[in-house]
Amino acid sequence: MKQFQYKDYKDYRECQISINKEKLHWVFAHESTMEYISSRSEGVGGRRENILCHGSRNGTELKYFRKYYPNANIIGTDISPTAKKFNGMVEWDFHNVNDEWRGKFDIVYSNSFDHSFDPMKALETWTEQLKPNGILCVEMMIEFHNKSSWADPLQLNLSEYEDMLTNLGFEIFDIKITKIHPSQEGRSRLTMSRRI
Repeated sequence: MKQFQYKDYKDYRECQISINKEKLHWVFAHESTMEYISSRSEGVGGRRENILCHGSRNGTELKYFRKYYPNANIIGTDISPTAKKFNGMVEWDFHNVNDEWRGKFDIVYSNSFDHSFDPMKALETWTEQLKPNGILCVEMMIEFHNKSSWADPLQLNLSEYEDMLTNLGFEIFDIKITKIHPSQEGRSRLTMSRRI
């Protein structure tokens, strides 16, 4: 695992907000990912009524989830104040605990884990937000796009991620590899995890 070192939390926050504003209309999420999560989560723990998406920038993930979970309560977070511009989004640092969210969600999803300055703290927070039968869905770039930088501070491989999950009492039950865009190089890896 490699972790970019910021001067302090203020430096981290300013960086992430700057990147958010620069890429505000970029979309990394694929609708096919949310469709896959829907198809694979049906038999794991029953109905999905509450979904939380961390680092959702412009709320695209929420739109996709609404298509496959039309009756669910779906909330998105982003550290940037721009979150307030988008339906269903709240300004929130995904590392931080929100007592109202503890044990509330059937699915917690993020494709922004590589933006974490403290990955274990983020995962602890996310797993605490899940109901007992909830599913943690984390999507990360792999191969040459998986490298630590000022914008994406976290670089880790699948084995390192699995070790972190095991320490939290979770295990991966499914993995899906997706090409990020038909005209671009690079792939992402979605992992779906549940309590052991």
